[in-house]
Parts: sequence; structure tokens; C-alpha cells
Amino acid sequence: MRLLESLELWVDGARTGPENMAIDDALSRVCRRPVLRVYGWLGEWMSVGYFGKAEEISSGRAFVRRPTGGGMVDHREDWTYSLVVPRGWDLAEMATTLSYQKIHECLQGLLQGRGVECRLVEGREDHAGGWCFSNPVRYDLGDGAGRKIAGAGQRRNRNAMLHQGSVQCGLSMNESLAMAWAKALAEEVSPFDVENFPLDWQGLHDSLYASDAWNRKR
Repeated sequence: MRLLESLELWVDGARTGPENMAIDDALSRVCRRPVLRVYGWLGEWMSVGYFGKAEEISSGRAFVRRPTGGGMVDHREDWTYSLVVPRGWDLAEMATTLSYQKIHECLQGLLQGRGVECRLVEGREDHAGGWCFSNPVRYDLGDGAGRKIAGAGQRRNRNAMLHQGSVQCGLSMNESLAMAWAKALAEEVSPFDVENFPLDWQGLHDSLYASDAWNRKR
């Protein structure tokens, strides 16, 4: 039994950090069905969690503040996704720790099916800063040597749960892997209708994610 009855899959291209965060935020505000968005980064971007400290970022590195929590992530060697689930769906109403565990159990099965050795990590439940992949928390994924290979952050608003994940496991993202990831999560998968995306995410880009006031707020 999969976590979701259905979801819409958006295999997006590479975008800048502020564009990626604005789109994820916009999806969380307006989606009416679950959406899995898989995307890349245009340039050498880092991201910092909502509660992270901007001064921890290396001088000269491009970075963006995420709407979700967690530590700093270097996106040059990962593949990233967002899972947005509207309120009222079981996954969005679970406790944060449980939904995090359930999503990573699905990811574990996907990666193991492609020859990646991984297991759920036991540890503390959250961290506010530092390097995300140097600080495993409970229900992250680690490899056989204990190195963290997948982590995520979550946020819930009145409309939906937003789960933003990063995976560093040696697999490159492509349409086949994106579809496999979607099918690991949901019974039915359909394409996301990008042309009818109902919210102008560019406004969030300009007012929040591309602004120093947002990115350096802590």
C-alpha cells in the first residue's frame, strides 16, 4: 500500500535557487492534489534552512533560504525534490516525524531497488543549523558506512504540507527515476499541468527568495 492514492508529477528543469524556492512555496499555497516536483539547480547554489544562519555560508557562495527547516545543503552534487500534499490527505495530517519517516521509507525502497545500500537513521529529531549532510537526524537515510545520503525539511501551512528533500547517493536524476519515485509514493501518477499553475510564483521570487531581507534574515 503506497502513501498516496494519486499524485501529479512535475519533472522540472534546472532553475536558480530563488526560483526553485518560490515555485515550491507557491505550490504549497495553492495545490489541490499532491504534487511531486523533481528539479535541478542552475549554477552552484547552496540553501539554508528557515532557522539557519546566513553567516555560516562560505563567502562568495550563492545561497537561498528555504521555507522549510534543516541545515545547509550544497546542491552541486545532489538531486532534489519537493512533495506537496494538501491538508485533509492522511500524509499531511500525520505528525511531522511520522510523515518524514514514511516518505523516507518509500525513498529507501526506491534506492535499494537500484543497488544503493541505505537504512533509516536513528538519532535526534531535528537540528536548526550546520551542514545538513554532516548532521543526520532521525529517519534520514544513511549508507552502509553511516554517511548520510538523504535528508529533508518540512513545513505546514493552512493549505498543505511541503516536504523538500535532497539526495546524494551517486544516482543521477532523469525522467525514468522521477517516474519511479512518483510510483513509489502513489498508486496513480499523472503529469502536472504546468500551463495552468494558478499562482504567479514570480511575485514570491521577487518579494522573498531573491531578496537579501529574506535570505539574510538570521
